[in-house]
Order: sequence, then C-alpha cells, then structure tokens
Amino acid sequence: MHTEPKLTDEQWDLVAPILSKPRRETRGRKRRSDKALFEAALYFIANSNVSWRSLPIDTYPPYQSCFRQFKEWDSRYVIVPAIEALAKDLEERGGISLRECFMDELFEEETLTEPIIILDMGPMYIGGQPERSWQVVTKEFFTSNRVWCILYGSQSEWIRERTPNNLLHRIKFTL
Repeated sequence: MHTEPKLTDEQWDLVAPILSKPRRETRGRKRRSDKALFEAALYFIANSNVSWRSLPIDTYPPYQSCFRQFKEWDSRYVIVPAIEALAKDLEERGGISLRECFMDELFEEETLTEPIIILDMGPMYIGGQPERSWQVVTKEFFTSNRVWCILYGSQSEWIRERTPNNLLHRIKFTL
C-alpha cells in the first residue's frame, strides 16, 4: 500500500510554523514549495520500501530537493513535532484518535489461514472517483509502521500517552 499524504490548508497552517526557518536570499532557481516538500517527506516516511529516487515525479518536486530539505528539517529536529501536530489535528478536528490508527494497522497485518476470493468490482462513480476526506488520508498515513517507529522515539508526553505500552513488540521495524 502506498500512502500519498496530501495536506489541507488547515493542516499546513499548523505545520508551517514548526518547519519554517527564515530564508536567506540566494541566487539561482526559485525554491520549491515547502508544502510540496513536506508532503514528499511524509510519503517517504509512510512508505517503508520507497527510496527518494522513486518518489512519483508527477506528484512531488525532484527527489534531490526533497531529500535536501528533509535532511535540513531532520537536523533541526522538527519532523516529529510536525507529525505530532498532524496527529493532534486528526484527534481534535477529525475525531479520530491516534491509538485507533495503530489498531487499524495491527488488524491489517493479520494473516489469513485460507485464501479469500473477492469478486467485488467496487463502487461505480460518474465523473470519476470522489476525493477522499482529509481524515481518511491522514489516518492512512498514521497506520504506517514506519510512522510509529518515528513516533516511538518522541520525547512528547502527548505521543507517549497514546502509544501502546508494548509498542516495540507489536510492530515490525522497517527503518
């Protein structure tokens, strides 16, 4: 499953102050959108088998720019607080608890003993498939084992209250 996180304007308004750093004027090409770069970083974090080079080129800026900006944010230790802001927003505004996202991932990983054949063609939409709600997209991001591995290292009391006590034994490390 490949998660493609897309931030709403409200989510970006929460995250932007955490990530922002005064920019100095430089020569050369105009800098890429921080929102697009952060969405690429979220895509990279959520999809454990993805390299920077394999970022979808039609969706995100060039992988070199994404990687460079990710390294800069990582060096300033702002990625986890930004992800935490998204989790708080999901809980407060979206009504979905962070713990619920972990439980959904846990049940997705269950293995079946007998194969199941599904012949459902899925819903039919006129004029294309409707956009998924921001809650669904954000929740899907938080079901990734890799996100939970990153959150596990957080010093945030808010995150620690919402993570299971035996988190290390319940997830596979994909980093």
